[in-house]
Amino acid sequence: MDLDLPHDELHSREPSDDAIRYSHDDRRAIEEHYRRFFGGHYNSVRHEKVSTAVHVDVYTYGATVDRSYVTVATSGMGAVDVHWRGGERGHPVEIVTYLPADWDFSSPETQWLLRRMIEVARFPHEVREVIGKHHTWCVYDEKNGIANALFPGSIFTHWFFRSLIHESEDVDHLKLPSGRCVDFIWVYPITRHELHFGEQEKDLLELEAQLACHAPIPIDLYRQCLFAPEGREERRARKRQQKRLARSLPAVPWMSVHCDYHCRDTTHQCGQVR
Repeated sequence: MDLDLPHDELHSREPSDDAIRYSHDDRRAIEEHYRRFFGGHYNSVRHEKVSTAVHVDVYTYGATVDRSYVTVATSGMGAVDVHWRGGERGHPVEIVTYLPADWDFSSPETQWLLRRMIEVARFPHEVREVIGKHHTWCVYDEKNGIANALFPGSIFTHWFFRSLIHESEDVDHLKLPSGRCVDFIWVYPITRHELHFGEQEKDLLELEAQLACHAPIPIDLYRQCLFAPEGREERRARKRQQKRLARSLPAVPWMSVHCDYHCRDTTHQCGQVR
């Protein structure tokens, strides 16, 4: 599936045919790394049609018996080192997040999710800022002086970059055939109040601990904030929405998402996780 997202919302620079990509061997190494840890062969790859500094693809790995959620991960963000404004090089990364097994991939939330992941993937290359664990990212509204919602209508305003604490220890680092290394980071949506709580600590480790204990692994757009009490009407609205979603079947579940990227590569067969 091609990602043909709006140019004016996603690009701070003109599209470039010179966007940097992983070499064939490095891309295959990323895919093998994901296959090893995320439950098997990918279900689909969303291919970015218009690229800037780097070319970004988004891989989907379906839920399995051992993994009750869908895993979504980028490939391409780490194809080139980030050059800081001071001339130093930052460590390349790829980002990973998780969705409920019944997530509807035809929903507007899916388009916003993909848009936000691509924005994050492009961010370090466009503004020369390094992304690392326990950093945060938002879409800042300069006019109003606040962060916009990551998903319209949600209470989440920031991505929090977490360690992949639910995965095996070897998942967060990979040496590529080219000799370069890439790290893997879990992006998780948090609220303003959760960010404020974390900023009271020196390195956001306490926020990581609170999320690990009290927040679900897959993204739940209707979970309540860990540190701000809900009003009665807010709680009722959230529970009504959750019940409605529980009764409805996804129009496009993860196993029905079409993959048209590697099918063009006759040496690689597209498949589905069973």
